[in-house]
Amino acid sequence: MEEDAIVSLHTQLGRLRDPLGPVSGKLAELLADLSGGERPEAAWRRLRRLLLESLPPADAVTGLFVSASGTRSAGVAEEVDWPRVRAAARRLLATVDERGPSTEEIIELGAARLRAAPARAGFIADPDLIVLGFPDGVPRAPEFQFGPDGALRPVVRTVNRMLGAARSPWTAASWWLSVRPAAGGVPAELLGAVTDDRLVELARAVLVEV
Repeated sequence: MEEDAIVSLHTQLGRLRDPLGPVSGKLAELLADLSGGERPEAAWRRLRRLLLESLPPADAVTGLFVSASGTRSAGVAEEVDWPRVRAAARRLLATVDERGPSTEEIIELGAARLRAAPARAGFIADPDLIVLGFPDGVPRAPEFQFGPDGALRPVVRTVNRMLGAARSPWTAASWWLSVRPAAGGVPAELLGAVTDDRLVELARAVLVEV
């Protein structure tokens, strides 16, 4: 039910861009939280509330979100399949994130916080490197990605590919630079403190497909 609602929204996204435009930044934020956050039920409730407030009440997609509460009544055999819901949310997020955020959306997504992390303007182009846009027009790559020799760390390359950094750099940067309870801290700050395999495992945990 929840997966069907997200798939329908994904299919109808072009038609619904007008009502969703003013909240597209928040939509991307909530989809990212649903895709990889620790509490999918809470993320679903926030996403559902946003869409019910933003979409036309009589729209068929709205009706699907009305029905998909994210919970099941006692005695109902069917449980919410959160791995499938997360997978659908990631696919929708990739579509939403492709166009790049507007200035207002960047602020809402916390890009100012991501930009505050050390970053370098001089770097060799690499499809596996997270590169963020800055207001001065100079793209920069967050510094944590580079080893002492100046090369892209192998584990960062691996995880960035897993997170789809080439397509959704803001989403990938948020994963690296935000506190992750399962990691016991901020992944970028754990480089060298935990094994590379552990970082890959943590990234894979938010990308489980069924």
